[in-house]
Amino acid sequence: MQSLNQLALELLQITLALYDKTQAGELEPITGLQQQRATLVAELDKASRQQWPDEEVAEARKLIAQSRELEKKVLQLLTQKRDELGKEHNQLMRSKKASKAYGQFK
Repeated sequence: MQSLNQLALELLQITLALYDKTQAGELEPITGLQQQRATLVAELDKASRQQWPDEEVAEARKLIAQSRELEKKVLQLLTQKRDELGKEHNQLMRSKKASKAYGQFK
């Protein structure tokens, strides 16, 4: 089994990749990254039930806190992208309705 810090660092790295992909608008890889994160969280949960030196626990907590902050930013970005897509969809629907209405006058 990996150490607590190794798992926490891996979680941070995957969360950072998730953030980078989201920020770049590359939404396809997100599902795979989320699955990897879920697996790591489960492994961290299992590892956290064992005895670890205080220093290792403290460092793991810092890494996990950083992951949480990045995850919040990912959620904000995804919410923003969802809202933007919703606006674009509404504009498209209005254009379709207008085009249909104008078509009656041909």
